[in-house]
Amino acid sequence: MIKGLVAILLIMLVIFIGCGEDEPEEVIPKEAEKVKGLPPSGMILISKGEITIDDETISVRPFYLDKYEVTVGQFKKFTVKTGYEYDHWSQVAEYSSTSKHPMVYVSWNDAKAYANWIGKRLPTEVEWEFAARGGLVDQTFPWGDDGDDSSDSVARNYANYNGTGGGDKWEDATAPVGNLKPNGYGLYDMAGNVWEWCQNRHDDLEEYKALRGGSWAYYADLLHVTARNSYLPSHRDNDSGFRCVSVP
Repeated sequence: MIKGLVAILLIMLVIFIGCGEDEPEEVIPKEAEKVKGLPPSGMILISKGEITIDDETISVRPFYLDKYEVTVGQFKKFTVKTGYEYDHWSQVAEYSSTSKHPMVYVSWNDAKAYANWIGKRLPTEVEWEFAARGGLVDQTFPWGDDGDDSSDSVARNYANYNGTGGGDKWEDATAPVGNLKPNGYGLYDMAGNVWEWCQNRHDDLEEYKALRGGSWAYYADLLHVTARNSYLPSHRDNDSGFRCVSVP
């Protein structure tokens, strides 16, 4: 009798386990898991931290920043898709000759319109400088403290600015984005090439908007991560461009 009971229990156990195995499990494709951890296409995740600007220490929340400056090709696509009125293409071509060069002759208003269209925004001055430093603290440039106007300067491998030498081969014009070394966060052209519009001025002077990073037309002293330029939102120039931010 005992043997019979044991046999019955074993059969029930097998049935119970079998039923459990037949229940469907939620399956998450490995590709889907991979995509969850990726930043938006063409952007770099900038982790949270702190930065001191204008003698004020500020906490920075995580954000995504474009790896490259917005290109002529990207901005042209925006104008075609939306019908945005822009008629400075001949001036653009003089300094940014291909679709892979950074957009120039772009005002803060133009940059903001593009950012809104693509579902992003311009970086604040705090975000821009925090990202430009590339994780370095109290350093002059996005790559460190070394940099001057000589043709063999370390800066020539990271930035397109006044003159040529090293990796900087472009005279009196922009370089195609991403042709020089990136900073510690993997961001390209955070110094030189084009001044980049920011959402604001950190001192909240609303009439003017800040630009950061220096440009192909300026010397090394304006490649400093703290260097600031300011213009009215309607201003356009042959060395002003931008990149965008997205918030996780």
